[in-house]
Amino acid sequence: MGGLGQVNGLVIDGADTHALAAFWSAILGTTIDSEEDDGHYVDLVPIDGFPILRFQRVAESKSVKNRLHLDIEVDDVAVAIETVRTLGGSVAQPPKVEYGWAFAILADPEGNEFCAIHRSEP
Repeated sequence: MGGLGQVNGLVIDGADTHALAAFWSAILGTTIDSEEDDGHYVDLVPIDGFPILRFQRVAESKSVKNRLHLDIEVDDVAVAIETVRTLGGSVAQPPKVEYGWAFAILADPEGNEFCAIHRSEP
């Protein structure tokens, strides 16, 4: 193994790990894999080529913009927005196009931001 080590998981903090895991499993088309310490940590079933998505219970709420976020490539940004809203998420910034990509900045039920992106037509 080169470098310091390997990525074991990508961790998203939140107060309700079960609700976050349910939201993200629906977004990514996977299921909950495991739970430790009465829901302090909840992992999703790994998706090929992607680290484990893990949810960690924390006491504090999100207070500033994420410094790391996921870009979820979708077929249609407008449909993605409606799906996120139906699942309890929200729109942090409305859709726009930059650098050849249409995207919207969305948020999960606890405010953790991510982008729905789609390659825009030339």
